[in-house]
Amino acid sequence: MQIRENIKLAQRTKEELSFVKATAASQKEVSEVRNELRETQDNIAVAHLDLKTRLWELEQEIVTLREKAKVTQSERVDPLAIKRK
Repeated sequence: MQIRENIKLAQRTKEELSFVKATAASQKEVSEVRNELRETQDNIAVAHLDLKTRLWELEQEIVTLREKAKVTQSERVDPLAIKRK
């Protein structure tokens, strides 16, 4: 009995090993996916830096516009002040 069970176990193990070999990724496939992932990470990093740069530019534009608005407001003449004189 013991020998038959061992033979069945060995056959099942052999079948499972064949299945794993057939469905497992090769080293080349893993390398390709790894390289693709690195490239994607690089693209994301570049896009992130581009967005940060654009945000900084917008912030600078807002600061400039606020400064111009302050100057414009201080240069305006109050119509009520003119009538009071």
